[in-house]
Amino acid sequence: MSGGAPPAAAAPSEEAPAEDPGAAGEPRESLHTPTGRSWRAWLEPVAIVLIGAAWPLYVENSNLDSIARRSLATRSVGQKTWEHIELTVVSTLAVLVIAIPLGVLLSRTWARPATPFVLAVADIGQSAPAIGVELPLAVPVILAGIRTT
Repeated sequence: MSGGAPPAAAAPSEEAPAEDPGAAGEPRESLHTPTGRSWRAWLEPVAIVLIGAAWPLYVENSNLDSIARRSLATRSVGQKTWEHIELTVVSTLAVLVIAIPLGVLLSRTWARPATPFVLAVADIGQSAPAIGVELPLAVPVILAGIRTT
């Protein structure tokens, strides 16, 4: 290797870049996230409307007893739906009133040592609804096991 031309500097790679579906203004396609142009974005709302329209027909044309007919009546379901919305709004507001100031407080350096305790209490609060569902289901099973032995 004497007297020849100096070695050529490494040229940038001339390979085509990997195709990025979001590059060059092309829309990204995803199998799991429907877009506004996708028929899948309309599937759930249309199904809900169809079920909602079929429900009064079912109540009217089925052979229900008076209790079932009364509990499935439009007025009763509307009332229970409104109660559910009220409870959801109240609980959401309560969480916001507690969580936002507490989060701001715990972001301060002097309050950081309390963070593990607050997170432990919050974790217990998050598990309480699951316990409330599991306990009534577990008690009869436990009692049945005690009675058979």
